[in-house]
Amino acid sequence: MNVRLDDVNVTARDGKLFTLEQVYLRGSQVRFIIIPNMLRNAPMFKRFTSQTKKAKGAAAPRQKGRGAGRGKGPNKKGGPKGAAPAEGAPAK
Repeated sequence: MNVRLDDVNVTARDGKLFTLEQVYLRGSQVRFIIIPNMLRNAPMFKRFTSQTKKAKGAAAPRQKGRGAGRGKGPNKKGGPKGAAPAEGAPAK
């Protein structure tokens, strides 16, 4: 979830304060966001709450397969050092 913030006050590690007009945070850098209670019923969050309530009762949608994962299977080269070669593979 990417986030754009306007009029941001930043406190540096040494305690200096900076005011930035705009800040864009990439989603992988966001750990958590604290939302004040007064925004609980804000219209911008209505869409998310209605979708989560629907999803609780319905089964999760099936995801399309994207391959077998990142591991190396028994028929692929490049296993751990010292491992026995796969059947039919020439010995080194």
